[in-house]
Formats: sequence, structure tokens, C-alpha cells
Amino acid sequence: GRGHLFEKLYTSICSAGPSEMLAAIALRSGQPLIEANCRIIKENVKYFEEFVREVPHLFTWHAPRAGSIALVKLLNDEPAKAFCHRTVTEAGVGLLPSEYFEFGDRYLRIGLGRRNFKECLDVLKDYVTQAKK
Repeated sequence: GRGHLFEKLYTSICSAGPSEMLAAIALRSGQPLIEANCRIIKENVKYFEEFVREVPHLFTWHAPRAGSIALVKLLNDEPAKAFCHRTVTEAGVGLLPSEYFEFGDRYLRIGLGRRNFKECLDVLKDYVTQAKK
């Protein structure tokens, strides 16, 4: 090309050029981004550990060793898909049931990488606490 950092053949199936450029910029700042995300995840793990201690009749889990996704075992008799349907329709909290990734019907997948995780968890906590009464 004519000295372009990125060249693209637009007849192929691939990522958009601007997305690739943004990814390259992000990679140059990789370490600060990784550290910031790790702080968010570690903080959210603490919040979720506290939550599980408050509702031991409902959930058990092991914090992820790496990454921001965890599986949470549902301890009541309700299938995970039904529980997730209730939480999203009645409380506005989206959880992913294990049936969607062929892992039985006793688990939920949660993401620990969001900045607003605690606020969402507080809504879930209020919901399951009220449901228990």
C-alpha cells in the first residue's frame, strides 16, 4: 500500500477497519487496561462471595481462577432456566442458565467484569431475599 497502517479487502468477511485500529490502540495500552479490569473482577468476586454467604440456601460457587466468568450452582429445586426467567422478568436481572451451554440445569453463568456488578447484585439480593419470605 501507500504507507497505510491497515489495508483491508472489503470483499472478505472480517472485522471493520476502525475496529481493528481501536483494538491496536487498546493493545498498546494493554497493561493498564488489564490491571483495571483485574481490579474490577477481584472487587466483584468479593461482592459475590459476600452475597453467597448471605444466601447459602440458594447458591454455592467457586471463584474463577482466571477470567471474569463463573458458574454458580443453584441449590433449590427449581431448574436454572426457570430461575433465570423469573429473575429477568420479575427483577430485571439477566443470568444465563447452564442449559444454554449443555451443562445440565443446576447452574447459572455470571459475568464478574462489569463496573455496575454490585448494583445488579444488590437488585438480585433484594429479589431473592423477598422471594424467600
